[in-house]
Amino acid sequence: MQAALLNFTQLPSENKVLILGDMLELGASSEKEHSEIIQSIDQKKFRYIIFVGKEFGKAMNGSIPTALHFENVMKLRNWFEEQHFSDHYFLLKGSRLIGLEKLVATQ
Repeated sequence: MQAALLNFTQLPSENKVLILGDMLELGASSEKEHSEIIQSIDQKKFRYIIFVGKEFGKAMNGSIPTALHFENVMKLRNWFEEQHFSDHYFLLKGSRLIGLEKLVATQ
């Protein structure tokens, strides 16, 4: 995830939306790894920072006051559908079990 974050921050755009879902395969190191990801985020580089899932919810601890948190993808999707994004770049990254692909409408 760190490599994806680094590459995404280097895009020359101010309209970047970071959406990170829980990393569910980490076992005992889950809390530590989620906290390290949050600490590594430079909030000035993103228009929105969004976390999805219980693990990120526990790890946030107010460390990024402007970040949004959703318990699950369906709650995020409700918020997402009310937004009017234009000319934005998105990074969606998380465990497959979180299901971030549900944000994208399929036809």
